[in-house]
Amino acid sequence: MPQTRHVWPGRDRRQRPHGTGEQASYWLLYVVAFPAALLHFHAGNDGPALLCALAAAAAVACIAITHHRR
Repeated sequence: MPQTRHVWPGRDRRQRPHGTGEQASYWLLYVVAFPAALLHFHAGNDGPALLCALAAAAAVACIAITHHRR
């Protein structure tokens, strides 16, 4: 007997609900990358500072996207 899949109200069967783990991982990336960018910048390491700042910006964008999907 095939298992029935739970369909969330207001969602299509093709859309899967995103757990809080996905958004939490983006927050963790933001919390780590933003201070790392500041530390690298103050230490004079411009390359790693830019890389960490870009990672923090990407995390903010992902947080906004997952928040918008909910």
